[in-house]
Amino acid sequence: MAEDFITIEQVQGITIYRFRAKSRDAYDEYLRKFKVEMQKHVDAGKQDQPYPYILDVSQSGMFSINYMMQATKPVIASFDPFPENYIAYVTNNMNDLVLINLLNGLTARGFAHKRKLFHIDDIDKAIEWLKSI
Repeated sequence: MAEDFITIEQVQGITIYRFRAKSRDAYDEYLRKFKVEMQKHVDAGKQDQPYPYILDVSQSGMFSINYMMQATKPVIASFDPFPENYIAYVTNNMNDLVLINLLNGLTARGFAHKRKLFHIDDIDKAIEWLKSI
């Protein structure tokens, strides 16, 4: 399977995962790449430090919350402990805030995640927010 649904970019020390498609294959590809990047974070001795990153869904749209929750659990379980995450979602549809709030509610127990939504035009603000952590 060709991996071309997700691209990874580093901007000012922040990892940006750019979704180019909205599908289970795209999310699975993201998780494979995320796990590699998270392992680099841990291997660098930063397991006790937050891992801030951006999920750019401006081209793809938000993905299935149910599938995301189900598919992510084994990745999280593979790290002990799982580093705290700060996630900036970048979108062109600010109505995605409803989904972000749902995610925050579903993951409130057991996972240390902080999420914020930014319009694609405000990606610099997303980067600044993550750098301030």
